[in-house]
Amino acid sequence: MKFRVARKIEDCKNWEITYSAVEEPLSPAEAARIMSYERRRFGVDRMAISGGESTLNRKWLLEYLKELKRLNRDEKARLHVDTNAVVLRCL
Repeated sequence: MKFRVARKIEDCKNWEITYSAVEEPLSPAEAARIMSYERRRFGVDRMAISGGESTLNRKWLLEYLKELKRLNRDEKARLHVDTNAVVLRCL
């Protein structure tokens, strides 16, 4: 049985992590720090989480969202999660 290896697509910003399995995945806190830094660097208010099905790792996603909210407490900060109609429950 032969497997096709995904070729690098230039528009995919996370190819190394998504396809190569060489890089270690980021913790929710690390990812939130990077997103918060980029938000300030680019001067945007909205942060979107999308691509594939973002709720597949629900525990990671909820921790990520909690950390994003903690790091972005200003009234202009907005979070948006694209899902396939999955309802997240944050306690």
